[in-house]
Amino acid sequence: MRNLNVEYPAVCWATDYDGIGNSYGYSVHNAESRKALAGAGARMDPAAPIAFHVAPAHLFRPLAGKINVLYMAWETDTLPEAHRRGIEKADAVIVTASFLERVVRDAFPEKPVYLCHEGVDTERYAFVRRVKPTGRPFRFLWVGAPNARKGWELLIRAWRPFIDEGRAELYLKTTITNRFERHRNVIFDSRNLSRNELADLYRSAHAFLFPSFGEGFGLTMAEAMATGLPPIYTPWSSLLDLADERCGYPINDFKLVPAWATPDGGLSTETHPPCRNAVRTRLAQARTGELAAAMVRVYRHYDEAALKGVRAAERIRDRFTWDRAGRRLLAILKEVQRTCLPAQTCVPATA
Repeated sequence: MRNLNVEYPAVCWATDYDGIGNSYGYSVHNAESRKALAGAGARMDPAAPIAFHVAPAHLFRPLAGKINVLYMAWETDTLPEAHRRGIEKADAVIVTASFLERVVRDAFPEKPVYLCHEGVDTERYAFVRRVKPTGRPFRFLWVGAPNARKGWELLIRAWRPFIDEGRAELYLKTTITNRFERHRNVIFDSRNLSRNELADLYRSAHAFLFPSFGEGFGLTMAEAMATGLPPIYTPWSSLLDLADERCGYPINDFKLVPAWATPDGGLSTETHPPCRNAVRTRLAQARTGELAAAMVRVYRHYDEAALKGVRAAERIRDRFTWDRAGRRLLAILKEVQRTCLPAQTCVPATA
């Protein structure tokens, strides 16, 4: 008979990442989830009957002979076929956003589906009270992976009212080519910064821009909010969980545009399917006019914006810490252990 501690279940950690750019989110998600779960009391044991996977659904590979738990994110309300096949193989699924919980439950009504938001390291991304700067430019900051879904192209168009404003700058931070360039008052930075350097960059800014077309969690916006940055964002997908009008500026004037979800998990807004087996979905496109208007409002009424930044930091610390995520993950694993394992394996461990 296998003795398991019911109070502190053992888990076989099945995934590992170390990536930048498009892989940054899952790299942080994986490392911090493992640390948070261990901090909550779970024991890491390769021989444990429960295998825990932090992975995109289309890359999920269950371990034979284990109860396989998939902790996943996805950005739209339509699941590509490859994602469906991956989810089908999981014994239980944990998702990172409220909207995604509904999507997966509707597709798999018999499968256990749980919600656990990711968290933010609130010590690394410490709060700084903002004031409107004098003697240096007002910095609007965007941080994201180098793909169009993150909305950086919208920002370039929305920046036109500021292009001759020497007291403001647009800072675009991604990671792919290791370049640092300035064009008038627009900065493009693709250097591979450490997480501490990234935290310093957040704290150097005065507002965060995130007109994303769709998010599975929105890690960079959560990190920015933790430092006290008021976000300007598209209120759709997971960003509805992260912020509201008390702590940010939702671009309510957005439209849902047709898109394609490809079998490998990609998203495309091309008119025609980019490949075989692409499925129709939709993404939320912010209108650049309202995006620009929100930027002007933040710039001109920064006392109001700074107060929203204070509330943003409070919201992250109340709802989106890794300690909170670890306790939630531990509770989920206890439920999985109770419902998915044979009863004889779930007896208290003997001294």
